[in-house]
Amino acid sequence: MRRDEIEKINRQRDDFLRAIKESDIDYIKEFFPKVKLIFTGEELGIRGRVIKDPLRSLKNISLSYNTLYFITALNGGMDPLIGHYMAEKYAILIEYVDNEDDLRSIHEEMLYNYASRENRLHNKGLDTLSRKINAYIDNNFMEDINNDSISTHFNISKEHMMRTYKKETGDTINNYLVTKRINEAKELLLLSDLSMTEIAFRVGFKNSQYFSNSFKKNTGFSPKNYRKSKKNH
Repeated sequence: MRRDEIEKINRQRDDFLRAIKESDIDYIKEFFPKVKLIFTGEELGIRGRVIKDPLRSLKNISLSYNTLYFITALNGGMDPLIGHYMAEKYAILIEYVDNEDDLRSIHEEMLYNYASRENRLHNKGLDTLSRKINAYIDNNFMEDINNDSISTHFNISKEHMMRTYKKETGDTINNYLVTKRINEAKELLLLSDLSMTEIAFRVGFKNSQYFSNSFKKNTGFSPKNYRKSKKNH
């Protein structure tokens, strides 16, 4: 490959990372079909250097860009707590995946999550209390948070907070928190071999029994049966 071609690819990559840093989703959507060839190593010929195990090669590239996306998003103001959770989560998913199609889907998902404006500390689009609370939960669900700690964080009374949230959304804060944790757990159940206990604590449940009961109430399946039924399809 000629020097000018490599320089062009590097400029495209720099522009793409700038879009992640600035949460420029429109740019990412427009150029992702082209740039994904660069980021999977296909356009630079990186994958061809590991002939014996192409999936392992693609995993190594994906792990590298997981780290790069993470650092870029942090530089763009991403909440460090959710950033570290995401970096660890995607590293796990990348390692456990067993086919290239799923690996490409994970890569695209992590790209948009790292670029998301909602994961930024200085999100300016939160004009209601419920949206501020949802953003806080999205960034802290893996921690031991509840109505008391959330109201303390926003420096308002718990009763006022719960009433306002219910009025704005028709739902409860606890339901949003549990649903967020369950949705994160679903992905780990399907795309990793982590134990139920490991997943429970990773997504913020205090113990595996509470996780199991909440998961079954939310989905109709126990975590173990959910994993088994989905993987068999």
